[in-house]
Amino acid sequence: MNHGLLIFNLLVAAPVFAWEPQTGDIIFQVSRASQSRAIQLATHSDYSHTGIVVMRNSEPYVFEAIGPVAYTPLQKWIAQGKDGRYIVRRVRGGLSSPQQQKLKCRFLSNTDFDFICSPNYLLKHSICTLLLSIRLYSHHVLPIIYDIY
Repeated sequence: MNHGLLIFNLLVAAPVFAWEPQTGDIIFQVSRASQSRAIQLATHSDYSHTGIVVMRNSEPYVFEAIGPVAYTPLQKWIAQGKDGRYIVRRVRGGLSSPQQQKLKCRFLSNTDFDFICSPNYLLKHSICTLLLSIRLYSHHVLPIIYDIY
């Protein structure tokens, strides 16, 4: 085998990042929705949509407010964003297993879900959640762990 060709291929090959989604990861993208640019301008952010990754039956979903609060499979969520670009932030050190479990239980609990989905609560708090997440990103409280462009 030609070792020079092998070395060349290794040098020019695109790096592969192995992001392992974890419950509690915060994922950001530019939405294709009509209000996307207005959200970016209002929040002084490169991103207009966010969600929280939640592992369900070993599969990653994004818990997001898109009208009703919903779980969207991660790959579908990524595909819905502009150009398939997104970044993921994780609390420094990640959430512990008990913290991840507590977060999942909170999102999966019927009482909380019904409460969160009430129209007045949803409108006020989905916007607050978006602004909080974007503020965390903007102020670099959360370290970036994965960036796709």
